[in-house]
This record gives sequence, C-alpha cells and structure tokens, in this order.
Amino acid sequence: MNERNITPPADCRTGPAILIVTLAALFLLMYQPFLNGEVYAEFDLREQFIPWRIFYSTCLDAGDPGFWNPHLYRGYDHLGEGQSGLLHPAHILLYALADVPFAIMCEMALYIPFAAAGMVMWLRRSFRLNQTAALFGGGAFSFSTFFYAHYPHVNLLWIAAHLPWLLCFADTCLRSPSNRTAPVLLIVTYTSMWLLGHPQMVWINSVAIAGLLAYRFLTTQSSCLPLRRYGIVAWCVVAGTAIGAAQLLPTYMYFQDSPRSDLSDLERSNFSLHPLNLVVSAAPRLFVDISVGDYIYNGDNAPEFMNSHQEFPAYFGIAILALIGSCCILHRHAVFSRRNRVRVSCVAAALLASILLSCGRYGGLDSVLDLLPLVSHFRAPARYRLLTMLLIAAVGAVAVHVLMTRCDRVRFDRRTIFYLAASLLVSGIVALYAALTPYIPFRSTRLFTGAAAALVIGPALHGTVLVLVVLIHRSRRSVTAVLCSLCLFDLGMFGMQILERSERRSIEDITTARALLKTSDKSYRHVSTLNEPLWTGASLAGGYLGLPVDDPLDLYGNRDHLRLASVRFAHGDRTIFEINDYLPRVRLAAELRSGTANLEHTGDIDLSHTVLTSDADAAPLSGPAISSAESVVVESETPSSMIARVDVGHARILVISDRWSPLWQAKVDGVSRAIIPLFDYTMRGIMVSPDDDVVAMQYSPRHLMRSMPCVCLGIFMTFALLMYQNRRAADGCSPGNREVASRDE
Repeated sequence: MNERNITPPADCRTGPAILIVTLAALFLLMYQPFLNGEVYAEFDLREQFIPWRIFYSTCLDAGDPGFWNPHLYRGYDHLGEGQSGLLHPAHILLYALADVPFAIMCEMALYIPFAAAGMVMWLRRSFRLNQTAALFGGGAFSFSTFFYAHYPHVNLLWIAAHLPWLLCFADTCLRSPSNRTAPVLLIVTYTSMWLLGHPQMVWINSVAIAGLLAYRFLTTQSSCLPLRRYGIVAWCVVAGTAIGAAQLLPTYMYFQDSPRSDLSDLERSNFSLHPLNLVVSAAPRLFVDISVGDYIYNGDNAPEFMNSHQEFPAYFGIAILALIGSCCILHRHAVFSRRNRVRVSCVAAALLASILLSCGRYGGLDSVLDLLPLVSHFRAPARYRLLTMLLIAAVGAVAVHVLMTRCDRVRFDRRTIFYLAASLLVSGIVALYAALTPYIPFRSTRLFTGAAAALVIGPALHGTVLVLVVLIHRSRRSVTAVLCSLCLFDLGMFGMQILERSERRSIEDITTARALLKTSDKSYRHVSTLNEPLWTGASLAGGYLGLPVDDPLDLYGNRDHLRLASVRFAHGDRTIFEINDYLPRVRLAAELRSGTANLEHTGDIDLSHTVLTSDADAAPLSGPAISSAESVVVESETPSSMIARVDVGHARILVISDRWSPLWQAKVDGVSRAIIPLFDYTMRGIMVSPDDDVVAMQYSPRHLMRSMPCVCLGIFMTFALLMYQNRRAADGCSPGNREVASRDE
C-alpha cells in the first residue's frame, strides 16, 4: 500500500488494550512452567544451553572468562564454538550479577517482548500504522511458529529477535538522514548479533536487510533516496561486522578444524522444508505429528528419516492468511492499482523467494547459495522461513490498518462474495480430504491425519475471520481487536503443541548441577553419546556439540582409547560401566617415543609407562619406571589455567589427558616450555626434570587478539560516520531531503 495514503486515525482505546492483554496471556501461557519453578529442557537446552550457562556462571564467579571448556570433549575452544556468546555484554552482566536459574529464565523468555517491541517500532516508524495494527504485527511475528519451534535454540532466537530492529534502523537511515542516532544503533545491533554467535542467523537477517534496500530502491524515486543513503547502511553493516569480528574470527578458526567444514551437498541440505509442510497452513491440525519430516544424510551411512519439531513446523496461521486474503479481495482495486503494482510485486517476490529458500533441496535456490563462500556451509535451509513469517506479520498488520481506515470504501457485490466464498472453500477441501483419509503415504512412511473434529478447526477459523471482516466493514471497528486476538491465539495454540511435548527440569536441578560442577572430582572422566552426565558435575571425554570438534579417539569401541582419555565411567543405554584401570587425567610417564599414526599402536605399548608423539621437534625420552616417591599434584585449576607441582627423580613427561591446542602455553618455574602434542594431538605433554618444581599452564586466546585490528577498524568507522553526519549537519543540508517518510515515494 502507499504509505502516504494510510494516515493513522485515532485508535479506539479498547483495541490496543485488548491486544496487550492478549499478548500478555500468550506470553504467560508460553512460560507457565517458569511460574511452577521449572524450565524447558528439551534436547539442545538440556545437552548444551543450560550446562553451558551453568559452566559460564561458575567461570565468572572465579574470575575466568570461560573461553576454554574442559568438561566436554576433553576440552575445546568454547569461545570459538560461539553459541554461548561469551563476549556479549548482556550475557556477562546477567550471569555475573544474577542467580543462574533466574538468568537462564530471563534469557529464555525476554526475546519474545524484545522481538515484539522491535516489530511494533518498525511498523509504526516505517509504515505509520496505527497502534492496533502495529501491536498485531508485533504479536504475529514474536508468537510465530518459528519462535515456538526453535525454543531450544536460544541464541538463534535472540538473533531472530534483532531482525525488526535492524529493519527499523536501516529504514530510518534511508528515509531520515538527519537522524544521527539510527546509524549508530544499526552498528550496535549488528555487533550484538555477531557476538551472540550464530553466523547463519546473522546471514538470514542480512538477506532481509538486502531485501529492504531493494524494496526501497524499486519503489522510491532516486531523487528522494540518493545512493549515498544506501551507502550509509552498507557502511554500518561493515562497521558492525568489523566489531563483531571479536567473535566471528574465533568461530571461523574453530570451524576450519571442525568436521562440519567438510560436508557433502546432501548433508548441507539437511533439514530442508518439504513443500507438504506448507499445506498445514490451510489446516492447522492436518497431521498428528504437527509437521512433515525429511531424510537426513550423514556421511556414507544410509539416510535416516527424521521429523524435527524445531526445523520443520511451518504453520503461518490460517486466520492471519484469511485476514490478508479477505483484505486483498475487498480492496483489490486499490491493492492491484497501477500505483501499488510495484510494491505488491516486490512483496510477492520476497514471499516466494523466502519460501523457496526454506525448501532448500526442493526449492531450487540451494544451488545458488552453494556458490557463496561460507554461506554454502550452512545447514538447515528451513530456517529461512523466519523471513516468510516476518513478511506475513508485516502484511497482516498493513491489512488490519487498511480494514480500519477504509472500511467505508467497500461494496459487497456478487463478485466479492464469490471470491470470499472461494477462499473458504480451499481450507474446507483440505480438511475434508484429510478427514476422509486416515493417512497420506509419504515415501517410506505414513503421515497420519488428525481427527475429523480437529480438522474442522481450520475452516471454522477461516469462516470466523470472514464474518469478523464483514462486521468491520459494517462500521463495527471495535471488532478489529477481537479479529486480531483470534489470529494471535491461532498462532499461539499451534505453537503450544510443540512446547507441551518438551521435557522440563526444575530450578533445583540447575542449582544442584552448579554445585556439583564446582565440587566434583576432575581426575577422571565419563563418556556418553550425549551430555546428560554434565548435570551430575561430570567431565566428559566425548559428548555432543552443535558444532563438533574433530576427535580421532574411538571412545565407543577401543578400551585403550578410553584409558588414554582417563575415562572411568562409560554410560550405556541403561547401564554405567566402570573401568577400574583408568589412567589419571594428570600423571607422569617415563618414556616418550616419536612416530606417526600413534593411535594405531596403543595396543603395543604400556600406556601407563609410554606415550607417543608425532612432533618431530620433540626429543625422545627413555627412563626407568616411575617410582612411588615421584608425584605430581594439581595445586589450583580453573578452566583456562592449571598449576601443578612435580617431584621427580629422573626426566619425565608430565601428561595431561586434555585436548592439545596451540592456544595453551606452559611455563616451568617461570620459564616457557613447549607443550608436546601426544597421541595425534589428543593429549598434552610437558618435559620435566628433577630440578623442576612448578608447572603452570595458561590458555591464551590469540585468535581473539588477532581480531582486535578489525574491532578497532569498526570503532574507527563508527566515529568517522558520526563526524561525517555532523559535518553535513553543520554545512546545512537541504531541509527538503531530511525526511522522506512524510512524502510520496
């Protein structure tokens, strides 16, 4: 629609109030477990997010930044893995000042109001919608299926919640060049996204920014928006990315050593949205299992069919789609007029592109993304549906505004009634087909349809929306708030199906896990395919990571490798096995041999006496057996440092069964000494002699230091932009170009 012609009328006071109550009710319903002293703990929340936050809070208590995590995979670069967002100022303040359960609940809940507020501001400032329409758009976005489905991916959702703020600040930079705050806020928002540690979501948000710039370029006269303003937005994006390099560079270096950097084309297209999921928007209870799964490829293994309730739900809301459709039908002459033709075409093209991107291997655009460096490594194309839900929320808000402001310009002729009835017929046919068919054959499985009574919900919602739209056009504008609330509850009730299936943990479990992490014995490890032992304070030799590390040890079939990793307890499906002859995590060895393929020869040596290295610079060592008088004692340890005192009678190798990393440095009695990679870089070794006493090891995040020039460049670009704007303001720019939002585009 033409923004100039949609001047906001005085809102009915009850409309915004009803919507605020509706949004508050949905929020309380979504986070009702918090009121009972529980938190959601489904998979990634249980395996990664909550244990990482417990670990992070203990690190901050000890004055440690938590850049290295020794409790998983025998240690890994926690900063480089990225998803914990260790450098984000909000995380540092929240977990340093608040109790862990309260901080976790805040982080798991506040992205909803944050996203809604950003959407409301964007719709109000850029499209000048009234309060009711803007609140509806904010609720439709923040309570969309994307935010319900991805609730275990907290850092991902926080970046998604930044999207409307990005669009608002970028659009303000374009349309209000005299506003000197918007560019700085755009830089800060971009920096915040990078520091949250999920590059794929930052890329998706950047695609939205590019779409906004293209929309303004195609729908605005060049005299109103000179290219210089597009350049300012691009400058802000580059500056924010440069500052965010503090997280981006460590993540890139970590990714280079991860198995995820070498995925096949089929593996990269895992979690593509099957087009059959789009049909659910015509019948919200179409499938018993909510969504339609897809085959997941993993190396040379046979593909496995999986239905992920995080990646595949794509319900856009039959009520809001019916609202948009009825608005287009009733106001078709204005919507499809020559003046609005370009705008409507741009929105339709953006919707189609976002759906095709979400479909991944089924949409055809994945081959284009494969040509882009780094972007081609991103999995789960279904996450692009965030853009679809943003567009539907925005278009729905504009539809509400149009219904409220142009209800007296509609004539209900036969053609209009026919179009409305035909739209209702679509959802009715889908529901009728599903009611008559108990299941739909799908590849090697069956998709069971919902009960007939549940399938009636879709057509009933559609029909109710049409009735309310007719009432609004019969001069009953007070019904608008009821219509908006119905659309929001439609989205919320579908999303609650996902949350109701979630596992939950009590706040006491979190507090207990934190206490156990501080007091548990770190001289041995556990091994498990998942991270459940972390809740008991255990350290794991392996485990589960969203961005895994490359581990040459076979911890699920080789007993020697289990001993090398200091594994004492191996967790099976129902049983915990104990390895009585495990090797301590910190010990002494008498012999060092140099060679290649170290892990293939572990059965040929006495692991308690001999260690192997492939480092050509390491001098071989052969000494007598370790006597009872020789010892090593760990005096103090934090995640990023260790101080041990050694007492040996001969030259020995101090062995630490933690993962070797070039970012660790060692000093013996204050003098630097090399850390020798043992057993194919799976362990660390340090030469010690009878004259040595104190061995100190320190984790030094040099990759973070290498990012500092980029950070300084980003800060310089920010100040340069401010100086440029101040200079233009002092020179007296033409007042006619200072505000484009009030003029016809």
